[in-house]
Amino acid sequence: MILVLKENIIQAAHEDRQYDDIINKYDNCIFIKVPNSSDIEIGSTYEMKVEDIRTLKLKQLSDDFNNLVSQGYYSADFNITLALRLEDINIFSALINMLNLATRRGFSIPSVEVADINGTSFNFDTDNAELLLLAYGVYYRSLWAENIRKTNIINSETDPVKLMDLDINTI
Repeated sequence: MILVLKENIIQAAHEDRQYDDIINKYDNCIFIKVPNSSDIEIGSTYEMKVEDIRTLKLKQLSDDFNNLVSQGYYSADFNITLALRLEDINIFSALINMLNLATRRGFSIPSVEVADINGTSFNFDTDNAELLLLAYGVYYRSLWAENIRKTNIINSETDPVKLMDLDINTI
């Protein structure tokens, strides 16, 4: 069951499968998943448990990370935004590995085609393609490392008040 809370007051209770339908119906509310129970009263106070708060914070963190991923990686040096979806990361990783192997084997690749976040193709010389892909990888690695660091902070906090006060943007 999903409880809709506003300042720890139960506003509504919905079946789990309705989550996507209800999330946009309530402003400034918190959604908590709880076991089905017949003793839930609308208007009563719900005391959030550490695990409830942790789940909320991890969801906020996940949403924030997914938002950053959806924006892609912008390179001001090359004026291009590259997508950060898993399939793009795999393709760009394979491309940089192929460029490194070609260079080690003495092959000359005059230009490398790279598609931006919208699917528009751009051609780069090998050196610039390698620089772009290296910066792309460093950027994604920093996003991932920051996400892991914040996840560990959230998971290690046991005080419900301190956990609730954690701001995922500043931890």
